[in-house]
Amino acid sequence: MHPFLSTATLFGLNTLPEPENERKTLLREARKRWQTEFQLEGETITLHGNTFSQHDILQHIEAFDDPATVAWHNQLDEAPEIQMFLETGIYKSFLL
Repeated sequence: MHPFLSTATLFGLNTLPEPENERKTLLREARKRWQTEFQLEGETITLHGNTFSQHDILQHIEAFDDPATVAWHNQLDEAPEIQMFLETGIYKSFLL
């Protein structure tokens, strides 16, 4: 299993659209953007201290074909401290 990546990291958005046609367009654009990134950077990319291959990133993106995954990530977007912890391992209370 690969480390958690937020929608902000993968797509540049905090919340993903739930209508399927909008989501499919977003996924297609994200695949192209990451493929270009790997062409420029090489075989791996390091995000938040974790190394990912192109295959790893594309697997993360493909998971968003499932509406349940989108709904789960959109719920996490409402709790930025949990999302930050899952992605980086750092807990920072936003209430302090």
